Amino acid sequence: MNRLISKSLPLAALFAGLTPFTGAQSADEDPIEMEKFEVNDVPIEENIMPTSRPFESVFGVGDSILNTPRSVTIISREQLTAIGIQDVRAFAKLTSSFFTRSNFGAPANPDIRGQYADVFYNGMRGGLTSNGNGVPIDFNWVESVNIVKGPATAVQGASAYVGGFIDYIIKRPYFDQANGEAWVTAGTDGILREGIDFGAPVSDKLAYRISYSGEDSEGWYADEYRKSHSLYAAITYRPSDDYELFLNAQAFYAEYTENLGINRPTQNLIDNGLYRTGVNTNQGPGIPDLDSQNSAYVTSGFPSNQMSWAPR
Repeated sequence: MNRLISKSLPLAALFAGLTPFTGAQSADEDPIEMEKFEVNDVPIEENIMPTSRPFESVFGVGDSILNTPRSVTIISREQLTAIGIQDVRAFAKLTSSFFTRSNFGAPANPDIRGQYADVFYNGMRGGLTSNGNGVPIDFNWVESVNIVKGPATAVQGASAYVGGFIDYIIKRPYFDQANGEAWVTAGTDGILREGIDFGAPVSDKLAYRISYSGEDSEGWYADEYRKSHSLYAAITYRPSDDYELFLNAQAFYAEYTENLGINRPTQNLIDNGLYRTGVNTNQGPGIPDLDSQNSAYVTSGFPSNQMSWAPR
């Protein structure tokens, strides 16, 4: 049987063998050499912590997100790449109360809290929309994304989009050192994307950054494709600590097929692998389609939409 023995000692006995500390080093002693420590920081474009980057999308000041009385989601460059975000519909993976209508298969403005969202670039409004449609978003020049719930403040200017807004933060040149990367994405479903991004300081006051991305991909649907080329360049000039001049330019070309809402999955597709194809004629006489094999149905009325059905 094990027994646990405890014994107490007087405080005088505990400190009897200690040498008094005078705070001074003897002249004949060797100097103390501290061990070297190497501190590595995660680059801001790879950091997924929302508190790691300045946040100016709400009140126009660089306070931390913790001091901002709004519901905010910050998506870093690392998250955009890791999740493979290619359009605004993918933001629903990262934030709540987010929805994107599939009007003609070309969404540009998502819905936040049931309302069309405002879109900003570095705090400046990028444009308005009446139905959420628009050209595809070019993520080649985007460094991070701020998604804010609730209407824009007086800093951005009021609008009718009271559900929330998205602020795209544009890529900036590097002043610390030269940085660059290149990537290629290929998939079995006809996905092919490539790009290169490079930036470097010219001096302690001037830096630049150049980025290119391209895509030549097919899609899930018949005759669907997406081709794009994007070139982005930026320079930053800092003559003093109180002044900065930031200039950027973008050239974006996109060619893609819109999903007109006809070649959606139907029971005929599931059973026989067939689509019902056709062209939508806006403001047509409104002739109903009563084919039970298809889910598409054009209501009657005038004016309305008319389908010019093609062969199966």
